[in-house]
Amino acid sequence: MCNMVCRKEVFPMDSPAISQIHTLCVQMERHLSTPFPFSLWAKHCHYSPYHLRHLFTETIGVPPHQYLRRRRLTEAARQLVFSSQPLLEIAFSAGYESQQAFSDAFRRLYHMSPARFRARGFFYPLQLFPEEPFLWTSGPKGDGALRPATPKDIPTWMALAHLSIDGYPCWVEGAYRAALSAAISDRRAWVWEGQEMLGIATLAPQGDHLAYWAVHPRLRHRGGLQRLLALFRQTVLPQRAVALTTFRAGDAADTGHRTQLLQLGFEPRELQTAFGYPVQRMVLPANRTVAP
Repeated sequence: MCNMVCRKEVFPMDSPAISQIHTLCVQMERHLSTPFPFSLWAKHCHYSPYHLRHLFTETIGVPPHQYLRRRRLTEAARQLVFSSQPLLEIAFSAGYESQQAFSDAFRRLYHMSPARFRARGFFYPLQLFPEEPFLWTSGPKGDGALRPATPKDIPTWMALAHLSIDGYPCWVEGAYRAALSAAISDRRAWVWEGQEMLGIATLAPQGDHLAYWAVHPRLRHRGGLQRLLALFRQTVLPQRAVALTTFRAGDAADTGHRTQLLQLGFEPRELQTAFGYPVQRMVLPANRTVAP
């Protein structure tokens, strides 16, 4: 077990505010096919629209308009694969006024037409609804440490993965759960933990490739990825390069993860395709220091 520690940090957002954000997500689910009155809801919560957007982004990790668009297209993608509804009906249920507008929006984020996505029969989400129990994470309440994951961690790990799938194209839950179990068995999975699970990371079998890593959305804009990476570099892969794949430049589905990787010192390398999705390999050189 790692005895590296992370500095303490105070998170100003209180539980009532987070509860309101969760209620806002519930309300958005009821408006997947109709316009959502965000300004009216902000007034109902006694917030300005600007402040509510800020709270939402800090809690969920993406702005509300982006979250809602991704939720709508995720549920549309689910219907494409698991129902026989006509495309026009799916377009309307996703809040689009025409099949063409829906197809254009779908193609931008899924990189294929709705018809092709349905024919392929391979569903993956862009954004999942944040489950209430795990949304209450308030961040580190003391020292955080990196430790090997165990099978008992899987339920909480999966909850955190659900909150962070916007960083990973083609995230398929069944395949991911199987890969996670194998990684835990091979001691290739780690948990960053304070009083709660704050971050997760798994290595691919080849040993220097980060197959998956993420932090709770409330840490995403507070240096969480940098702190997790520093722990990982100093304890799991000391003095070694770290590789991973991420979105290519200009991908409309990227919610900012590529920019964060560049800021952390990762260097773009060769273009690749993973599960039919265009990605790019990025490498953090062995001599690149990451401060916690």
